[in-house]
Amino acid sequence: MDSSGEKGGPVKIDWARALVEHYFADSSEEEQQVMLKGICGGKTIRSTDVEILDHVAELDADNKQAFKKQIQAACESLDHLLQAKGCKQDAKTAVTGTAEEKTEAAAKKAAQEKEKKEQAHREHEAGEKAAHKAEVERQWNLTPSWLKELLPGGGAITGTFYAQYHPVNEFFKTFYPVRAGEDPANTYQSCQRKYGTARCPTKADALETVIKF
Repeated sequence: MDSSGEKGGPVKIDWARALVEHYFADSSEEEQQVMLKGICGGKTIRSTDVEILDHVAELDADNKQAFKKQIQAACESLDHLLQAKGCKQDAKTAVTGTAEEKTEAAAKKAAQEKEKKEQAHREHEAGEKAAHKAEVERQWNLTPSWLKELLPGGGAITGTFYAQYHPVNEFFKTFYPVRAGEDPANTYQSCQRKYGTARCPTKADALETVIKF
C-alpha cells in the first residue's frame, strides 16, 4: 500500500483507497474516485483518525486479517496520540498545581513573618516593662525611709512610688504612676521643686508641693 503521509506513514486516503480497490476492484477509476471522495470528504487525515478504525471494524474476519498490520499501526498511532494528549493535560495540571502551591507557600510565609514580628514586638514590650519595674524598685530602695512615709500608703506600697531628696542642689522630686489610659507613652509623671525660691521659700514648702502634686 502506498503511503501519502509526510513522514512516509499511511493517512486516511491510503486506507480508503486500499478498501475501495479491494472491494470494488471491478469499478472504474472514476467510480473509485467518487467513493474515495465520499469517504474522505476531500480531506487528508492521519491514520490515527477514529473513522479509519470504524471502517476497518466493519470488515469480516478474513478481510480484517488482510489489513492486520495496518490495523495494528493505526491502533498504536491512536494510543500514542492519546498518551501525548494525556501528558499535556498532566503537565497543565502540574503547572496549575505548582502555581497554587506557590501561592499557598507565599501566604504561609507571610503569615509566619507577621507572627514573628508580632512575637518580637511582644518580647520587646515585655523586656521594657521588666526593665522599668526593676528601675522603680531600685529607686524605691534609694528613697529615704522618712520620705517613704510621706508617699501614698505611708511606705507600705512598694515598687510603685518613689521620691528623691538632693540636699546639695536643694530640691525634692517625686514620681507617681499615671492613671490607666491617661498617657500610654509615659507611665510615670514627676514633680520637682527647689526650695529657697519665690515659689517655695522653705524646704517644707518644696516637700509639700511634690508630695501633693
